[in-house]
Amino acid sequence: MTTSTALLRFLPPHGKDELHIGLTSGHSTFVYRVNPEDDKPGTPIPVRYRKEAISRGCEIVGMEEDDEGGETLPDRHQLIIAAIEAIVQADQAEAFDASGRPLIKAVKDQVGFNVSKREYDAAWVDFEASLDDAGGADA
Repeated sequence: MTTSTALLRFLPPHGKDELHIGLTSGHSTFVYRVNPEDDKPGTPIPVRYRKEAISRGCEIVGMEEDDEGGETLPDRHQLIIAAIEAIVQADQAEAFDASGRPLIKAVKDQVGFNVSKREYDAAWVDFEASLDDAGGADA
């Protein structure tokens, strides 16, 4: 019999961005929707937490779609891009910095969750690329 030591990635229950799991042994961990260490969906958790994670409503990354009939929710990156697009379309001067980019505070307010500078910069690059792609499609 072989035992896998690979860490499965778990997602917190629907509607939560994180979940604290504390065991009676005194061990504890967090399950994040987007892992802050590698920005990938879910959190790899050791075997000792799996039973508790599942009993608390966590799902295994890659298996969560089966319950929803294949419907997927937009990820953080896509939500940030959509917020940038909404701010640009609203065209309110106080929402932009001197270079013409939306203020990160405006993006945070629009999207409804905290956005790091790194997340914002990556979304801005993809937003600008989508403008280039749209411009090329019209030509």
